[in-house]
Amino acid sequence: MPSDPWDLVGTLGELPFPGCVVLEGTEPTRYSKEGKSAILMELPAPLELAGVAYRWIQASARYEGEAVHDLKKAGDRLTVALTCIPKEKYKGGSLDTSWWRGGAAFIGTIELT
Repeated sequence: MPSDPWDLVGTLGELPFPGCVVLEGTEPTRYSKEGKSAILMELPAPLELAGVAYRWIQASARYEGEAVHDLKKAGDRLTVALTCIPKEKYKGGSLDTSWWRGGAAFIGTIELT
């Protein structure tokens, strides 16, 4: 469920939108030797934003000390940073988003169903 930025939320249509976890692991970052806990989700239908279709979204915990693998049962929620990945940047089996320098991204929550 996206929450910020508000102007983006209004263009996404039916919310919350579903996704299927296809990869869980650690996203490399330049700020932490350990990296950040992250998951890659595939959407059943692409999100269309500013003329670009996004089929994959990577979610990483927004706050220090939290991790996406802390979600263990239906109803658990976590505030996350969501990065939309276009087809030409998708690399199956990778959580590396170091290529990202702009594009669709937002803050929201994820919940297991």
